[in-house]
Amino acid sequence: KSFIFLVLFLSVILCDPSKPVWPDYFSCTVLETSEREPMPVVRRWFSDYDLNMDRIDGLVDFHGEHFFASVYHEHAIQKEYILLHRFDTIECFYRPINETMPKPDFSLYNYFGQSIIGFDTCYHWAYNDRTRHEFHQYWDSESLRKPMKFDWEDENRHRFRTFEYREFDIGKQDKSLFVIPEEIIKYCNPFQ
Repeated sequence: KSFIFLVLFLSVILCDPSKPVWPDYFSCTVLETSEREPMPVVRRWFSDYDLNMDRIDGLVDFHGEHFFASVYHEHAIQKEYILLHRFDTIECFYRPINETMPKPDFSLYNYFGQSIIGFDTCYHWAYNDRTRHEFHQYWDSESLRKPMKFDWEDENRHRFRTFEYREFDIGKQDKSLFVIPEEIIKYCNPFQ
């Protein structure tokens, strides 16, 4: 009887966790660093897969001036809207995009073990894309399986990006987050 318990206990301990799954709906705070921006850039990201839209808010530099930006991605119509707010000024631009809704596929990722991020125990996953010379790493919290961090490195071009996720709230987003007020959108200009 104790032998069966020991075998069951060891099989649970030695098994890899299930592969991570990227949520369909969420809002989170993102700290992003890259080879171009070594200091973390803080953004708020809202995403709703059913609406096929996401929105990213944060500070940006536009022609040497600092603005608060709200960037809306309408993936269904392949259009991006950029709203720039500064004091009593609102600028609105649009441009085409050629991308799908961000939703990582972790089926090719391998389990690397456990790590600690922000005092949370996390599962560490990695994928080495030898064809594109890219190395991807991903961490999700052990307890709630929420995204904690994502690293991407392009070995050929010596580029990297790191996304650290904070306040990751999984759930449907209010549709009003993705609506640009009519009094602003009617003055939107093509991005040049």
